Order: sequence, then structure tokens, then C-alpha cells
Amino acid sequence: MLYKTLDNIIKYFINILSIDISNKKYRLKLLLKLNTLLQKKQQNNIVIQEIFKKYFKIHLTSQQINELKQDNNALEIIEYLKKFPNIIIYENRKLSYTRSYQNKINKTSNIFWYIAYPMLIVGTILSLYIAISNLSIQYVIITITLIIYISLMYNYNQDFKKLEKLIEKCESV
Repeated sequence: MLYKTLDNIIKYFINILSIDISNKKYRLKLLLKLNTLLQKKQQNNIVIQEIFKKYFKIHLTSQQINELKQDNNALEIIEYLKKFPNIIIYENRKLSYTRSYQNKINKTSNIFWYIAYPMLIVGTILSLYIAISNLSIQYVIITITLIIYISLMYNYNQDFKKLEKLIEKCESV
């Protein structure tokens, strides 16, 4: 019985690994095809757009793709276009916010973050102290939730700081 269970688990993981390897091969073929199409003098714009959309999961025109190809920060720009699709846009070799007031929102959220972050840390420490002293599962769950929330907000805030630096770098070029 145990042998069959272990056998099934091993087969399951082997199946997952084979799917992952075939997916990587497919993505590599797409990238090579995109590269060859971008190097041709006569480009088929529709095919370039579709391959780019399938590979990066971002919709850009072929002109924007050609401009992006020449940019030094292309990988960073693609990464942030994926992370923040409704907040930023890439046009005329420049990365900018879709809304003109987005920079003010980011500054306001940064101020809020600098005020709320220490409070959340203190709240987490207090919650952890209560959980340990009372041996209560509710406080442990609350503490774990707070820790997850703080880490997600910290990562989000760091991403926005990097995005602001990238936008400033694109505007200065």
C-alpha cells in the first residue's frame, strides 16, 4: 500500500517536471522566433505582436517592441509592465504613468507606509507576545496574518520605489 502511494507521488512529480521542461522549450522556441523576426528587414507586425504577447503576456505594438529592443533597460521595463499593467505605459521609448497624478499617490502612500510600518511591527510583536503568553491559536493566526501582510506591503513598496527610479531614468534619457 505504501509502495503504491510513493510510486504515485513520484510519478506525479515526474509529470510536473516534464511539463515544466516542455514549457521552457516552447518558450525558448518562441523567443528565438521573435528574435529572428525582429532582425528581418521586412517584418510581419502581426506575428511579432502575437509572439511577444504569448511570451511576455504584454500587448505592445510592433513599433513599441522595436523601440523596447533598443532600450538598455528593456528587461526591467518588461518586468514592471507585467507587474503594474494598469499603472504604467511604454510610449516613445519612455516609461510613464497612465495617470498624471499617480506620482502624488505614490508619495502619499510612501508617507503612510513610513507611519504605518513601525505600528504594524509593534502590533505584530504585541500579538506574538500575547499568543505566547496565552497559548491561544487565535493570536497565532492573527500574528501570522500580520507578518504576511507586512511582508507583502514591504515588497510592494520596494517595487514602487524601483519603478519610480526606472521612470526617472527613462525620462532623463
